[in-house]
Amino acid sequence: MDKPYRAGVILGRFQPAHIGHIALMEQALSKADKVLVLIGSSQESRTESNPFSYKERKEIIQRVYKDRLLIAPLADLGIGDVPEWGEYILKTASEALGEVDCLFLGKEEKNAHWLSQKRKEELSLVELDRSLIDISASRVRQFLAE
Repeated sequence: MDKPYRAGVILGRFQPAHIGHIALMEQALSKADKVLVLIGSSQESRTESNPFSYKERKEIIQRVYKDRLLIAPLADLGIGDVPEWGEYILKTASEALGEVDCLFLGKEEKNAHWLSQKRKEELSLVELDRSLIDISASRVRQFLAE
């Protein structure tokens, strides 16, 4: 059976990777021939919000998925949830995958501001409802710190 998308992208901080992220990755792998995971805030580590380094986060995901996913860093630009952020994501993704035809996202209000109207028409956006899996990376980090 052919998959509906050629190249899809997932973006997350994965601080740490958890079952909600796994659900998103599984959905992406079932729908796209190639999947790129961009690890956001890749320049951050050893802080309260970003305790793990990019290398550690990448290794955790690779242990689960081996070579089924491509993984790349994505440093913060500090510009907020604006279309320029979406263009940066897509430029980084296209360098690894070629032309991207799908973004796999957790359903969040901020994601609606990442893409221009033109980009929203060009790309497929597949959202995973975050309420389906009740987990919070903030709570996981708090548990680990305690």
